[in-house]
Amino acid sequence: MAGSNISGSATSGNLATLDLKDAYIVSGGGNYYTGRNTSNNIIGINMFYNCRKLKSITIPSSVTTIGSNAFAECGELLGIIIPKNVTLIESSAFINCRKLRDVTLEDGTTTLSVYSYSNAFSNCPINNLYIGRNLSEAGNYQAPFKNITTLTTLIIGEEITSIGGSAFSGCTALISATIGNNVTSIGSSAFAYGGFTSITIPNKVQIIGSNAFLECGELTSIIIPKNVTSIESSAFANCRKLRDVTLEDGTTTLSVYSYSNAFNNCPINNLYIGRNLSEAGNYQAPFKNKTTLTTLTIGEEVTSIGGSAFSGCTGLISAIIGGNVTSIGSSAFAYAGFTNITFPNKVQIIGSNAFLECGELTNITIPKSVTSIESSAFANCRKLRILTLECYYNVIYLFFLQCF
Repeated sequence: MAGSNISGSATSGNLATLDLKDAYIVSGGGNYYTGRNTSNNIIGINMFYNCRKLKSITIPSSVTTIGSNAFAECGELLGIIIPKNVTLIESSAFINCRKLRDVTLEDGTTTLSVYSYSNAFSNCPINNLYIGRNLSEAGNYQAPFKNITTLTTLIIGEEITSIGGSAFSGCTALISATIGNNVTSIGSSAFAYGGFTSITIPNKVQIIGSNAFLECGELTSIIIPKNVTSIESSAFANCRKLRDVTLEDGTTTLSVYSYSNAFNNCPINNLYIGRNLSEAGNYQAPFKNKTTLTTLTIGEEVTSIGGSAFSGCTGLISAIIGGNVTSIGSSAFAYAGFTNITFPNKVQIIGSNAFLECGELTNITIPKSVTSIESSAFANCRKLRILTLECYYNVIYLFFLQCF
């Protein structure tokens, strides 16, 4: 009927639309394909293989499995909706459906396993993808939509809690990605090489994995929500148009990987930091040596600026420090380019080399809250002409070497 016989050979059949929404597939009967019989609630191996005229099919809502090559070579098939009860899509299920542009995986609470080793959607030019439930990350079922270079629009539904590793890596044409509000983790390389200019990370996300947005070359800005606790290595590396970064206000410490820097080769101009950053191990000073950074704002939830936090940010001409900062770590602003900086009234400690060689700094006021200024804190600030001390003089000791 639909252009294929029991052996998969072409026929003159012209069936283009088939609605099986309320049907049930049951076991028994004769072969539907050479050597194949039906099983309960399963679209079996090769069941619609090479149905060349089939443009639209509604899969029964009772179906739980779509077998290997079930819709292979259905060259006119335009779209498919996978019902919520399907838990398994086997290898090459839709291979070479060369007009298949719209794929919907219905909302559901059960995990869906989509075979990826011999990809279920290989050679399908998918443009629009809706994913309404979590996808398996086990074995041969990892990242079935990886490297779909035709994918332009992605919507991740509200039932999804995790985006797996490499889930959409290599989807270079992806210009619109909407992530559901219940996602808590974005896996390693999940969106690497994506083509979008912006993406909204949901408020419930806690972890952004390594390389998650690696080489998203069109990405211009990112807001990291307050519940994110970890941004792993190279998460945004080589996002060469990323100029605006906001770390939202929050009370939990944020760990941003710095050894293989999460923001490596990102030309950040404007940075807002709304909470304390970890200083442990490989998470120290992730914004060190950002020579493109011009404007920095440190929010009211931040209490400490870590060692070398903005050291080497030679282009930094404007830095606003939040009113609750009590300590400025060693080399925190060394080599910065600003002409002046205002210290909050709660600052107590200014660490060694904190403002070392800030060569454009012309005047500072040390508030009365300061109890300690460490060695060489302002050394080699060669344009520093005006110094106002509101603190006790006994905190001063060789901290203005080569100034004035």
